[in-house]
Amino acid sequence: MKGRVLLLDQGHAALLVDGRLEDLLLEDPAGHPSPGDIYRARVDRVMPNMGGVFLRLGPDLQGYLREGKGVRSGTEMLVQVSGYAEPGKAVPVSRRPLLKSRRVILTPGAPGVNISRSIRDLEIRSSLGEVVWDEPDIGLILRSAARAASPTDLGAEAARLLSAWRKIEEGDGGRLWHLSGTEMALNEWTDPVPDAIHAKGMTTQLFKIVVELFGRDPLTEDDPFDRLGVWEAVEALSCPELPLPSGGSMVIEPTRALVAVDVNAADGSAMTANVEAARELPRQLRLRGLGGQIAVDFAPLKKMHRKKIEEVLKAALRRDPVETQMVGWTPLGHMELNRKRERRPIIS
Repeated sequence: MKGRVLLLDQGHAALLVDGRLEDLLLEDPAGHPSPGDIYRARVDRVMPNMGGVFLRLGPDLQGYLREGKGVRSGTEMLVQVSGYAEPGKAVPVSRRPLLKSRRVILTPGAPGVNISRSIRDLEIRSSLGEVVWDEPDIGLILRSAARAASPTDLGAEAARLLSAWRKIEEGDGGRLWHLSGTEMALNEWTDPVPDAIHAKGMTTQLFKIVVELFGRDPLTEDDPFDRLGVWEAVEALSCPELPLPSGGSMVIEPTRALVAVDVNAADGSAMTANVEAARELPRQLRLRGLGGQIAVDFAPLKKMHRKKIEEVLKAALRRDPVETQMVGWTPLGHMELNRKRERRPIIS
């Protein structure tokens, strides 16, 4: 199958490019906190030595806020989950919630209308400046995807988010706002959009698109994830060892402290295996939902060849949507990466 295909199935989203799984978001059946969720929290403990505070998000759920200046115990506040928590740790949260849709972002507490800097055309910026927005305490950001939209459509999209925010403000407690995996996939998509998805309040368009809003294909009545091999690809992600084209392998094993990656080469093909692993690593981390500290032990590699590996890895990371910093080589010859924890790991 050629082209890009987006599959949506009961809260799950998968992107296939030329038949290969490139991105994946799976709905968490347990309903754990996810980035973007908003809670009405109560300050539990102020930790002046750490510069932050622990909050109570629910009966058995604790959050951690780094911005603890001027906060007192017992204070109630709205917070937004900013990342996934490591096992046994508090959920990271922020006091500056953002409500995102495909083309606009609502910024409570930060008034004003701002236009994405990626939109440089002066005529388009002038047109977007006609969006009517009269909220004195809530701001609006027009994202890059807004460039082709009319001020009327953008105003309507912003009004939907504003209505959601008013309901959040009125909420009594607990989780007040939650985005499913499907909604997040559409919300954060980078391409322009089809009318088929307006029912979800989102917008997106791909070169080729298969949309399953209700979990079944009305033409075949079978599961599109099964039919296109998505579940088979997901099952393969549970295996730590990944074969490489040259005959070597890459083993990816998450531990409590870091993600360990070991590259093994077939006889006489160490450099080839290392290049293949560097090219494939960001995709594997993305699909497996892994982040934090990453330590890569490449197959035996001379220092003079490290530059080549760095170039290949940097190019692969530029195509990856998850923020990742290439820290550098350790004295033992391992490559260290620091990757944002944006997704829940498939295998904990």
